[in-house]
Amino acid sequence: MPKDEKLVVIVTGSATNVASSIISEPKIIDKIAVYFIGTTYDFKRKAFNKNEFNVRSDLNAVETLLNTENLELHIMPANICTKLLVTRMDIDSRLKSEHDIE
Repeated sequence: MPKDEKLVVIVTGSATNVASSIISEPKIIDKIAVYFIGTTYDFKRKAFNKNEFNVRSDLNAVETLLNTENLELHIMPANICTKLLVTRMDIDSRLKSEHDIE
């Protein structure tokens, strides 16, 4: 991979494999950008809550991600991601209307 590029890793479940990779080969830290769907965000308290399925699946892995220095880590709270869901019917109808696909 070229020096100025990073591999984007999207974690939609347990963070076990990414954390294991970081622990076993720390040289990858500067070559990856991790997007983790996990935690929830409490808007009233302005705080993250780790009591969420993807986090609970491997809390140690999440702690590894959170505590790894120089890791480009983006956390996408699950309660916010669910608002981004679209149905297949919605996608199909949008594509058909934009491209006149029959």
